[in-house]
Amino acid sequence: MAQPELTAHPAYQALVKHSAAYPNAHRLIGLSGGLDSVALLYLLVELRKQQPFELSALYVHHGLSKNADAWLEFCQTLCQRLDVPFIAERVNLGDIKGQSIEALARKARYQAFAKHLAQGRQLLTAQHQNDQVESFLLAAKRGSGVKGLSAMPLYKPFAHGSQLRPLLEISRAELEQLAKEQGWQWVEDESNQDTQFDRNFLRADIIPKLTDRWPGVLSAISRSARLCAEQQTLLTQLLADELARYQSPQGALQIEPLTLLAPLRRQAILRQWIDSHGYSLPSEVRLKEIWDNVALAREDAQPMLAFNGYQVRRYLGELYLIAPPVNLPDSLAMTIEFDAVNRLPCGQTLTLKLVRQGVRIKKPSEPLQIRYHLTGSHKLTPAGRNGSRSYKKLLQEYQVPPWQRSQLPILFAGEEVVAVGNLFICQAWSAQEDEVGLQLDWF
Repeated sequence: MAQPELTAHPAYQALVKHSAAYPNAHRLIGLSGGLDSVALLYLLVELRKQQPFELSALYVHHGLSKNADAWLEFCQTLCQRLDVPFIAERVNLGDIKGQSIEALARKARYQAFAKHLAQGRQLLTAQHQNDQVESFLLAAKRGSGVKGLSAMPLYKPFAHGSQLRPLLEISRAELEQLAKEQGWQWVEDESNQDTQFDRNFLRADIIPKLTDRWPGVLSAISRSARLCAEQQTLLTQLLADELARYQSPQGALQIEPLTLLAPLRRQAILRQWIDSHGYSLPSEVRLKEIWDNVALAREDAQPMLAFNGYQVRRYLGELYLIAPPVNLPDSLAMTIEFDAVNRLPCGQTLTLKLVRQGVRIKKPSEPLQIRYHLTGSHKLTPAGRNGSRSYKKLLQEYQVPPWQRSQLPILFAGEEVVAVGNLFICQAWSAQEDEVGLQLDWF
């Protein structure tokens, strides 16, 4: 019996439609060896015959299963047979004690994807309708709002390129039927049977009961996720101008104008502010804590709330979103190279360039070092000023938030302070008009 025509299948048609909507000449597929990604690989290979593009596959080896090496070999052999360049990336999840293995594995997987996704290229992943339903139900379990219930987007910017999930409208049953009809082989991850993981519990115990009772429930929930995504997009557009009015060029949020807003509108702006910086949204209770315990804290307080991967702080009437500060010992010292991009422990970079004009320092007769500690009483004179002031007073004058002060790189020549970050050069080290000096470029 002849095999059904692959190009007539809804999965292939979905791939054609979404690839046309989001075209890209260079595509990378996340390949695990499971049914979903193997089906997507075959579909992409078929599409490549009709619409030429570069295609490669990436297998991420987590080391969590004794079968991971065999899965890697399966994926490599499959890609060789289909003439698809293959990449294997081994990742280490580190200390998983007390943490979600699912979350750690997902984070490591996407870090690997980002590493191998070149500028402007497209990552394709094989999440399908069942995955979308699971994401919706998990978001509902957490008490998420419209954004959380939007589940997974079809397309989004990712790393230096973009990510496309072309099979979100296709059920797993459809993919399995297609794979069996075409005679495709795939591997089974034994961890998918472990219902201690939330997704597996939904997949094995809950979704089958839902589909038995309501055969169209997957499409209905998937449609709800899409409608939530549309509502979230509209809300983002409606609040964009208002958020821009309240936000400083540095991304801080003014508190006073927010006090005049109705609570629901203020919460929406806070959510959009956090989301626009790429951080995960807090729960309703935690969002209220941001306003009550940080924004409205007493004037002399230095309030802070920590979330997953970021902190919310207040300074001079504004709310700030920051990554957790790096621990920099007082004794830390780093010698600066003149002919290189110096990557500093605080995350900044410093380069020095010989120039005859502009703001620059005198050429030093000894090595330059970056340090991160200076006593608050130390007297300094910024270039262009007559009198000196204490380091503590200068930081207040330049409105450096307290949490940034220990992260501020200080340039030394011997025991003399040459410059304090990109705030100022010290008067004694400012080059004269006709003097060749070093321009400091901080990033």
